[in-house]
Amino acid sequence: MLEVELSEPRLSTGVESLDRLLGGGIRLGVFHLFYGSESCLDPLLYRILVSSLLPVGMGGFGGRAVYLYCGSYRVEKNVLDTGLLTSLVKASGLDPGEALDRVDVFLAFSGEQQMQVVEDVARLITGGHGVKLLLVYNIAGLFRAEGRLGRERLARLKHVVSRLWQSCAEHGVAMVAGCRPKFGRKGELPRPEGGRYLQHLPAVLVYVRRIGGREPACEAVLVKHPSRPPGSVRFTVREVLGLGRVTSPFRAALQREVENLRRYYRDVLASQARRKAFDSLVSAWASEVGAMSSSNIPALMDNMLLTAAVDNRRLLEELLARVERLQAEVERLRQRLERGGSP
Repeated sequence: MLEVELSEPRLSTGVESLDRLLGGGIRLGVFHLFYGSESCLDPLLYRILVSSLLPVGMGGFGGRAVYLYCGSYRVEKNVLDTGLLTSLVKASGLDPGEALDRVDVFLAFSGEQQMQVVEDVARLITGGHGVKLLLVYNIAGLFRAEGRLGRERLARLKHVVSRLWQSCAEHGVAMVAGCRPKFGRKGELPRPEGGRYLQHLPAVLVYVRRIGGREPACEAVLVKHPSRPPGSVRFTVREVLGLGRVTSPFRAALQREVENLRRYYRDVLASQARRKAFDSLVSAWASEVGAMSSSNIPALMDNMLLTAAVDNRRLLEELLARVERLQAEVERLRQRLERGGSP
């Protein structure tokens, strides 16, 4: 289980219940399409973008991210919410300058410009620059702004999406896209705009809508997933933005310390097995931030060493229990052999 987590890191959406619905979060090399209400969808996409910058084991991919805007400025009036992006970076405990330096932004305002920008994005992804996430905002926006999605525009849309997805799939980059919903008959779940192509190509399809109540909230409906059953969860925008969560100075200090250890300790370890062991400790530290931050131990490294010792003890207990089961099985087989029976 632990080995699977390390070999296949998951990107957190910032909403724990949504991560569980998706089977642990967003996976590398998988196309996820989120569509629906802008008031819920936009903060969620920005949260995913920022989360990707976090270290592996702490809900992120620890690499670079690409933000591609595909829409009409005349319609949207905004191509990048820098205020929201910056506030999310700070709430995550990341250094704003260092984090934003790992986000490459591409803008396309016309069909011709979009074709060139897509090639630029593909070259960046395939060029070995450490890109782990491609976030495409309003993936069908330009085509919607141009009018009815006829055969020619649909062919262009297919080319754009397939070119991006091919680059991501070949290099193990997570592709996350957002678009608006297309409503059909009353009572039916809306489909993503962009025709059947955008409905069938993504491996994961999530519809996000605004719902009422005492406090306005959002609902994410899992429409399609390769290994998870359909389902839904509810969350608030405050939860997406990280308001009220434990994003304390301790968490920020822990993230900085982990990054330093990765750069100046983990990456120079001679043994691959020891580097893998370090990664497992990152997962342990990430899962026990609350316990470490509430302890009376003053030194951050002492907190990390205590948590590492506790996690090592957990693994030792699991191994001891497994050895005891194997010893009992061996003893049972030995007794049967002594009696002349078959194993």
